[in-house]
Amino acid sequence: ELLADEMVDVVLKGVTGEMEKRLQARRAAQKAFAEVNTSQAVRKAMRARARTQKTFRPGDVVFVWRSWKAQGIKKQAWVGPGVVVLPDGPNAYVNVKGRLWRVANEHLREGTSEEMRGIEAVHQVFEDLRERFRRPGRELGVVEDLTQEPRPPLGQQENYEDPVQAEGEARGLPRARVEDLEPPVPVPEVPVPMEELEQALQEPPVPEPPVPEVPLPAPAEELPRHSSQATAEEPEVEQAASQEPDLESRVNAGQEAIQRSRQLDGIPYGAVRPSTSARTAPSAPYLAELSADDWFEEEKLQPETKNKKPEPAPHRDRWQLLVDQGVVRKTVRVFKTGVADNNSDDWKELKPSKRSSGKWKGYTDFYLTKFACKEVQDHPLKYAQPEDVQEYVFHTESATFAVKKNTDEIAEKDIRPEDWPEWRVEDAKEWSKIEASGAVRVLSVEESRKVVESLTLEGKLNRIIDSRYVRRLKPGEQVGEKPTMKSRWCVRGDQDPDAVELNTYSPTVTTQNLQVVLQCAASRKMPGSCGDLQAAFMQSAPLFRAGGKLYVRQPKSGLPGLLAEQLVEIVCGVYGLVDGPVHWRQTLKQHIIEELHYRQSKLDPTIFLLNHNGELEGVIVIEIDDVLAFGYSIHDAALTRLRQKFKFGKFKRLQELPDGTTFNGRRIRQTKDFQVLVDMEKYVQERLFPVKLEKGRRSNPDSETTAEEKQKARAVIGALAWAAKEARPDAAAAASMMASRLPSAKVRDIVELNKAVESVKMHSKLELKYFPIAPESLGWGTITDASWANHSDGSSQGAAAVIAFDKKLLSGERALCSLIWWKSGKLRRKVGSTLAAEAQALNKGLGDLLWAKAIYA
Repeated sequence: ELLADEMVDVVLKGVTGEMEKRLQARRAAQKAFAEVNTSQAVRKAMRARARTQKTFRPGDVVFVWRSWKAQGIKKQAWVGPGVVVLPDGPNAYVNVKGRLWRVANEHLREGTSEEMRGIEAVHQVFEDLRERFRRPGRELGVVEDLTQEPRPPLGQQENYEDPVQAEGEARGLPRARVEDLEPPVPVPEVPVPMEELEQALQEPPVPEPPVPEVPLPAPAEELPRHSSQATAEEPEVEQAASQEPDLESRVNAGQEAIQRSRQLDGIPYGAVRPSTSARTAPSAPYLAELSADDWFEEEKLQPETKNKKPEPAPHRDRWQLLVDQGVVRKTVRVFKTGVADNNSDDWKELKPSKRSSGKWKGYTDFYLTKFACKEVQDHPLKYAQPEDVQEYVFHTESATFAVKKNTDEIAEKDIRPEDWPEWRVEDAKEWSKIEASGAVRVLSVEESRKVVESLTLEGKLNRIIDSRYVRRLKPGEQVGEKPTMKSRWCVRGDQDPDAVELNTYSPTVTTQNLQVVLQCAASRKMPGSCGDLQAAFMQSAPLFRAGGKLYVRQPKSGLPGLLAEQLVEIVCGVYGLVDGPVHWRQTLKQHIIEELHYRQSKLDPTIFLLNHNGELEGVIVIEIDDVLAFGYSIHDAALTRLRQKFKFGKFKRLQELPDGTTFNGRRIRQTKDFQVLVDMEKYVQERLFPVKLEKGRRSNPDSETTAEEKQKARAVIGALAWAAKEARPDAAAAASMMASRLPSAKVRDIVELNKAVESVKMHSKLELKYFPIAPESLGWGTITDASWANHSDGSSQGAAAVIAFDKKLLSGERALCSLIWWKSGKLRRKVGSTLAAEAQALNKGLGDLLWAKAIYA
């Protein structure tokens, strides 16, 4: 081509042929690869076995494959056994432990042979138990109790010499077990006639296995020194394991029987050491030998001493000992009809109990018989509780005591003698208020006796219940104000025979709804007032009970001016009744709606609204016997009628109180420009304190906390959480996160908790402000935020707040803003990014915002 004459254009000379070859080779390679890959897939599919579709039938015993999470760890296992109830195509309904599951057939398998044998064995055991309990009359008892049979007379007992001296050097060696061959017992050579020996061999005395009971120790003067019973320390299992005696044992038993007969006839004979299984627990004062068994420790025997107290029983708990000593039970049942039923029996006899004809409430007492109680008193060492049990009871009582001390009530035993005169005055004041209210009627002695006789004949003595005085120091309203003595006469509502049938639900206002009301009052510039009713429950409507009237006994200290036999009849609601709050609420609610023409909020039953000409005129919030109200002149006139109907202990105008007043644990103030202020300074200063750590604990921040430290921390976290919920949003995050760390808290967590408490106490005067933003300019919004995986288990913390603001904020101007609601807590779902955590927090904030707007509307 180089010598050719024609022109060669390099541009026109392409590489089409070479590229075509490459593409053809690539297509051939792709085709070969596809054929090989497809062929391998087809071969693999042909070699695979088809999955068999297992069909289960009703009654098949199966196991179910389950997956679940326990403490953040995913677990999988076969659960069962279960029984197929109904096949449903590819699924089946399975009964597992009383619960009905709908399970796919792929998640089921049949039980293996070992599992089936185990299930059958358990069913046989339960079938035997069921037959024993179904036995008519249960004439043949499961256990024959022979402890109450009379003892043999003293003349029938053998007078062996002291076994300690008889054993000699062998004393203290490990005792031979029953299943082991016991060394031969030396028997004196006493000539025995052949006729007596043959007669003894024909009917050898074979000892029956003993009943597994703890024998009752008798006083020393009643119990003979020797007996043919087994020792109390001998394990019953060893004695019951005795086998059929051989010829030699029968010969020895026959000789011993003949010797006993000769002894009763007055024929002297030599000392014979009784067999190991026939020796009894010694009543003589020497240290008893513990049997050589796995659960007893070996002890060195001490020399014999006189007047030594008997050794206590092995390590058994007090109830285990008392159960075998005649403990019986008494069950008292009170039905809805007022009929009382008493049933006493020995629960160990497994007698069928009476079936109840309806719902009832009552109690069961387990107690000792007189005989067993006498034994316990005569032998306190045997029934003494081990030291570890006593320590456990001590810790339990201390924990309960700490819970009780959290209340303000003062027990009578804690009142000092010099304070009793003042408490008596308070008791008299309380009773005079109750008498003046007409809520009760005092019966004369004759009337009281007639009531007792009438109720006794009707079987309704339970309609007479007890009462007591509840004395406490009532905290003052302002910071630093001393508490005052407060005495309240209360009946025992837990003894009310009608308690099961009564409605006891009485709603209280929530924090979020109350703060929406405060913002509404500030925006509409409504003057506020607050009051509490005096002896509110006593001012409720007359009490009606279908079962009859209720009567009350006097407290132990009595009532002023009354004789001990006089009863008190309940006419209206009183403090202590389980339906006292709801009965009072119904009375107050009926008057507010029917007489004062308020309407109850559909979203919160504790809020009542008064409208006039389509405009909101007033708001009343009820918290049991406390009333918080905001409104104008028509509302004030309605409150005046309310105060004429019911007697108030206090009723104050908020704008007239520079220091404000307390409502439901928070202090509320209202300024002259209708701004509402809320704080919890008194609670933070007087009720919130850090956890006290022992000296040196801070130096080990990674050490585990003790049970006592956790208990103290739990109380502090609860107090901090309540303050955060009511009026301290700055403590919400700390309270939530500390509560989640408490189960595995370390010392450093307690230190962080104390820092949070100190921070709250340092700013104890911090207050929430609800600004008087005009209703037409009032806007609502939410602020949310979240962290990601800041908990030890990978969970995230989220927070949301609802605000009421001036709409100028939307145009970028600086505007007033009121904090209505807030919450900080662990998000329900674990997420993989901060954005997902913030989305959950936003979802929660939008829900709270919608609720706040619904309450305001």
